[in-house]
Amino acid sequence: MARATRDKEKLFTPVRRIRGQVEAVERVLPEQHECADVLRLVAARRGALNGLMAELIEGHIRSHVLSSNVDSLLDTVATPAVNPVGPWASHAAHNWHTGA
Repeated sequence: MARATRDKEKLFTPVRRIRGQVEAVERVLPEQHECADVLRLVAARRGALNGLMAELIEGHIRSHVLSSNVDSLLDTVATPAVNPVGPWASHAAHNWHTGA
């Protein structure tokens, strides 16, 4: 749980940066600024938002997708079988084929 809290705290930095970037766009819109300057601000916001999205997706994959696949693989390996390689091989082949 401490790791999850630490990871959530780490996400506040880009969120605050994005908020500042959106506020900057809001401030320059009523004024007469060069289009390139406004576009640069919007592009910076977009890049920061894409970075945040990547962090969230990576966290989700590490926390839910990979851990559930590892648990499933461990369950498969731990179950008694006539051919102990068979269940693992078919499970691994299925994951490889489906991209899971």
